[in-house]
Amino acid sequence: MADNKTKNKGLSPMFRIIAAVYILYLSYDLIKNFVNIPANQRWFFIITIVIFIAASIWFLLSAYQDIKQQKALEDAEKAAEAAQPNAQEELAELNDAEELGQDIYPNEDKNTDE
Repeated sequence: MADNKTKNKGLSPMFRIIAAVYILYLSYDLIKNFVNIPANQRWFFIITIVIFIAASIWFLLSAYQDIKQQKALEDAEKAAEAAQPNAQEELAELNDAEELGQDIYPNEDKNTDE
């Protein structure tokens, strides 16, 4: 269930990496063809190249952060499962004890006001 929330949160990291690579390719193409651009339009292309490179870096960094966050979440879930390996068995024993009418909390004081 938690996986659906993280997957639907935004753009997937893989899509951002692909977009960043494509935008870097566009920047490279603009730089490669820079000599063919008329002198009065070069400032526009320089600004465009800088924006494209900045966007690519942002996409790559955000993808890296999301991958790192997903890895930490998976590690935390594995640690929680490892901390209580018998949780399902203990829960089944408690349910069986309740069905049989046994006292499942013997150390607690019973309220006799009922």
